[in-house]
Amino acid sequence: MAVTFVDTLLEAFQFPEQTVADIRQIAEDGKAEVGRRLIDKKLITERQLLEAVGRRYQLPVVEDLPLENFDTGFTNTVPIQFLKRHLVVPLM
Repeated sequence: MAVTFVDTLLEAFQFPEQTVADIRQIAEDGKAEVGRRLIDKKLITERQLLEAVGRRYQLPVVEDLPLENFDTGFTNTVPIQFLKRHLVVPLM
């Protein structure tokens, strides 16, 4: 059986039983963006969502990006408006 995002979230954090039941119910109803809905209902924090997504995709969560070391040379080939519209952030 495949591990779902909700499984990853529940494995990462110790939630009370009622919160676990609420999270599973929201995930099962099949509506869009489970993470956003859990945050809106205050069942998880944005930080918990980020950490769960990072764990799921084996990526570190970086709180503050160091702006002084960014190489902005790529903006010569990709228009800055495109980068802003698609929320592109270069990875180091």
